[in-house]
Amino acid sequence: MAFNGRKLTVNWHLEKNCNYKCKFCYASFNHVYNTTNYLNGLKMIDMIKNYGIYKINFAGGEPLLNNYVGDYIQYSKEIGLKTSIITNASKLTNKWLNTHSKYIDQIGISCDSLNNDTNTMIGRGFGNHVEITERAIQRINTLNKKENINIKTKINTVVLKHNYHENWNDFIINHNIDRWKVFKILKIKGENDHVYDELSITDNQFDIFLNNHKELISNKILIKENNDDMEESYMMISPDGKFYQNKDNKYIYSDTIVDVGIDWALSQTGFNMQKFINRKGEYSL
Repeated sequence: MAFNGRKLTVNWHLEKNCNYKCKFCYASFNHVYNTTNYLNGLKMIDMIKNYGIYKINFAGGEPLLNNYVGDYIQYSKEIGLKTSIITNASKLTNKWLNTHSKYIDQIGISCDSLNNDTNTMIGRGFGNHVEITERAIQRINTLNKKENINIKTKINTVVLKHNYHENWNDFIINHNIDRWKVFKILKIKGENDHVYDELSITDNQFDIFLNNHKELISNKILIKENNDDMEESYMMISPDGKFYQNKDNKYIYSDTIVDVGIDWALSQTGFNMQKFINRKGEYSL
């Protein structure tokens, strides 16, 4: 099974370590003890490209804590993949951007609240995450103008008990955000189930947040994902190089991809292409 002709994204969570402690995190990988070694990482990127994948997204943990993330991004771009990262932006320095900007198509920043106290309460940083987010966006926009490039900007927001009433319209518009992914907090057994009840919201509360941003939905900037949208609709790779999938609020894992190949590894976890399309995961960069 290959996906030539479809704009499919693989999300490689290449690093389990993170300098933040978000309570709701469902990518802590507590059971993972090793990350993919460099040569196997390059081999896996080759396999992803040869399989007809459109884009590789580097996530974590915090991907900028990984020693090889810059090399992986450059190599992916050079062999023809679209490239993106999802980061908390605390390590997104001007030096890093200047070094890697020509190899990256999209930068996503995780930010859950426009209130620093709320971010701190849920573990998203240490009291200045809004400023870190704005600084990163400004650096990207400045670099785009200076170098005449077009790195797309994206925000990822998890909606939960402490932020579902917020209004982000001015922030998203004034910062020229290209894509805003809005997720209802997801319960994953073994990852965040011990705090889920403390943070969870109802579908009606999630709708309150969405109704505050109807224009951004109409403009196709805001892309919403309820819990069902996220199940089996992502192609995800763990830090140790295995496909993993959300099924029934629990992760299942494949054998190591470089050992068994993409077809066999995917068959072990499953992936629902139609759900990927339905959640608007397919788009051009």
